[in-house]
Amino acid sequence: MMNKYFLLQIIVSFVIGGAFVTFLSFLAERIDKYSGIILTFPSTLTIGFFFLGMILGADKIITIIPVTLISLGSAILFAAIYFYAALLLKRANADKIYQIICSFCFSTMCWFALVFYFIMKKFSNLTLGIVSYLLLITITYVLLNLKNNNVTNIKVLKYSIGQKICRALFVGGLIATIVILSKSYALWGAAFAMFPAAIASTIMTFHWYYGIDKLLPVVKKMPIGSVSLFVYALVSIFSFRYFGFIFGTIVSCIVSLLTSILICYFRNGVAKWQLSPRQ
Repeated sequence: MMNKYFLLQIIVSFVIGGAFVTFLSFLAERIDKYSGIILTFPSTLTIGFFFLGMILGADKIITIIPVTLISLGSAILFAAIYFYAALLLKRANADKIYQIICSFCFSTMCWFALVFYFIMKKFSNLTLGIVSYLLLITITYVLLNLKNNNVTNIKVLKYSIGQKICRALFVGGLIATIVILSKSYALWGAAFAMFPAAIASTIMTFHWYYGIDKLLPVVKKMPIGSVSLFVYALVSIFSFRYFGFIFGTIVSCIVSLLTSILICYFRNGVAKWQLSPRQ
């Protein structure tokens, strides 16, 4: 029978997870200049790892991080699979809502199948986890660049109050699921910490409002955007070991945030260089 303390952890994780994602969405809209940094913050991963550390302990978190790297790479591949599935359905004259539902279900099944295989193998090799992540985002990058991007002037997507509530419930439910799974199935809890909840909600909302043709510029950014999450997971190995899960979370967040800032700075610099006249 579920004890009261564990039930409280589930409720608290649901509320904190949903509220934190809503806060980040609100912040990104109010501070548009830094919205890219805010939206790439590993919110689900941060809260998921925090509660995993609380339940399992810092030492256990370190041993299951390789699975999270596989899950992260699969989550980025999710974006490419969704895009091409939706594109095929559009060419078959499928209704937009049908495109969204079927593409999401198919992409989720692909993510689940890949993660399931490694969990059944009780995967724990960090080196292979890093290599697998790099391989998966490379495959995603190649797939997304097979099609030319002819879309310009994409608007920043702003969520309505109803959409923010739905996202909060979705992410809050995911965090609660991570907590529940971590009690008996630690590897599944770790894997779901990288489930593409934020990616899926962003892609589906954008798809609904702007159509599949304008989705490519959005999903093309996701492989490089995942680097901050990758860094968070790697830093957690050391920060959780030496500082515990509370201060380890803070250290990992700081390093991940600095990584996001550097990525945004680098990308803006490259964009300016590409737009500047050549001699």
